[in-house]
Amino acid sequence: MKGKEDLLISNDEIVFANDSDAEEGRGTMVMMKWEDDVMRLSAMWVAYNQGDVLEFGFGMGLSAGHIQSFKPKSHTIIEIHPEIAKIAQEWAKDKPGVKIINADWWDI
Repeated sequence: MKGKEDLLISNDEIVFANDSDAEEGRGTMVMMKWEDDVMRLSAMWVAYNQGDVLEFGFGMGLSAGHIQSFKPKSHTIIEIHPEIAKIAQEWAKDKPGVKIINADWWDI
């Protein structure tokens, strides 16, 4: 993802809107709701000690929500896509210690 792609965002998935490689007219999937269990288990692994967490990509916020359940000392999320970063910033408004950076992780 380069941060400029058109996305289709729903409660169940995020897909690239204009994708010539897509099957059957659907865009390539970026994230799907069914990944929630994987994100929960990953969050258990990375946030169990309530330390500082650096997360690359917000997506649907699945892992971010699970990470927050462990009350980390800090939680920084680097999100390249401006539309998703805006959603992440809204999500983070009432979460102390959460910082959203709209940039490419490579540049940070």
